Amino acid sequence: MTNNKTDKSLSFLVITICVIVFLIFLNTLGNSILDPGDGLKHFLIAKYSWSYPSLFFDHWGKPLFTLLSSPFAQFGFKGMLFFNILLFVATSFFLLKITKLLSLKNGWLSILFCFSIPIYFGIVVSGLTEILLATLIIATLYYVLKEKYFIGCVILSFSYFSRPESLFVIMSFVLYLLIIKKYKYIPIIGLSILIYSIAGYFTHDDFLWVFTKRPYSSTGTYGSGELFHFVGSYKDTFGKFITYSFLVGVLIVTYNLIKTKLTLSNLQWTLLVIFPVCLVVGAHSILWWKGMQGSAGLLRILATIAPLVALVAVFALNKIESLLPIKPLSKSFSFLLLIVGSYIAYLTVQNHFIDDRMISSEKVLLEAAEWYKNEHKGIKIYYMPPYFAYQADIDPFGKDTNMEMFKMLKDKKIPSNNAEFGELFLWDGQFSEIEGKISLNTMYNDPSLTHVKTFKPEKPFNVYGINYEVQVFKKVKNKNQQEVNKVINRIKNNKDWFESVKKEAANRKIPIEEMLERSAKHVIKNRK
Repeated sequence: MTNNKTDKSLSFLVITICVIVFLIFLNTLGNSILDPGDGLKHFLIAKYSWSYPSLFFDHWGKPLFTLLSSPFAQFGFKGMLFFNILLFVATSFFLLKITKLLSLKNGWLSILFCFSIPIYFGIVVSGLTEILLATLIIATLYYVLKEKYFIGCVILSFSYFSRPESLFVIMSFVLYLLIIKKYKYIPIIGLSILIYSIAGYFTHDDFLWVFTKRPYSSTGTYGSGELFHFVGSYKDTFGKFITYSFLVGVLIVTYNLIKTKLTLSNLQWTLLVIFPVCLVVGAHSILWWKGMQGSAGLLRILATIAPLVALVAVFALNKIESLLPIKPLSKSFSFLLLIVGSYIAYLTVQNHFIDDRMISSEKVLLEAAEWYKNEHKGIKIYYMPPYFAYQADIDPFGKDTNMEMFKMLKDKKIPSNNAEFGELFLWDGQFSEIEGKISLNTMYNDPSLTHVKTFKPEKPFNVYGINYEVQVFKKVKNKNQQEVNKVINRIKNNKDWFESVKKEAANRKIPIEEMLERSAKHVIKNRK
């Protein structure tokens, strides 16, 4: 099992089985989207980038991710998921090459571990951007270990446009290049910024747009949380076995640094593998704790370092195997690792957490989208949820249909001041409240908005402490009269109530319409 030919065959088999499992899992999801928020928004940006080239330079959308995924997005959301699966395959091949360079046995185990890391598996099937950075990190690591510094630095350079976590990885690699005195390659890391600054100038009219158009505010949009939120969630992110193996690997590398000279191998494990993991976890822990840079405490960012964690875990198990007193036990140990790795992979797939709130919000927004298409198609509507645009067949980047319109309203105290009469507002308890900064009370208190429709989930749930629901409002000329007309319609549709109003009109010797008006106003007055 330990010879090269067997390892190669087993590695190919592991990759093939993992891909098949991914595809089967996606098939079981049907039309459900595991992340109808950011994941779907990235898909929409990639899909419509061919119609709106400026989207290739949308900082929030991650320009490199948009560029590489856009061909796949033209085939629908499943195309985006297929793109992420291809990234997993690429990551797997780089992991194999790296384990060979580092003289690690059972290289196939790094693939199995990467697949089995819960947060990594979940992001692959959600269409999010973290998987691209994970691939770029592991590709950079390979070329730097191979001493092909130019290629490695070019890849590292462009990683900046895949995820913001790349900054921490860049810091680690720059430090390594400084220590080994490969100074001439460091400027190459700025190549992508130069290229994108020039290319994006024609969209943003600003050579410094890479820095000035960053979408992350210094203050927290989503609040703050525990300092050890990410560390304490290790069971949900990397899983217990892989986390413990990773920690053993860190201890071994630390021991080697203390007890032996600073060898090139120790330096590589420390600065190129372990240090990026610590920086990403540490930095995001502080950002979430302090509520900075728009941090939402999302565990998914840890998927970016999953292949590195898998590598350290395999390194640790290799060291444990080397301590076995009898050589024949080595083969048995490798077989045991195959069983353990397969079992962990099985548990990851079997226990993969699907947030019921996501599915519930999809159902609510689908209902709202169907209502809009059937009764108000073509009427301008201000909204924010990407899933609403997706299901309502709305161009989310059109002049009058842009999903950012709600967020960019100039007057947020009186939203109707931004709209024309007859136009609609779709308020939801996630995007509209948190990112749009408009509360439901603000909508109800707007003097020119009348409530039109309510959509609620079957089972109530909260998003960041806010009750999730969807409410639709319409700008009207006379809100009070609109409310009166609604009550009049209710009276007319209630046979007993209508007959009672008719009798009252006859007793007072006034027209029925006047009596209906009086009755409706009486109802509204008492209701308030």
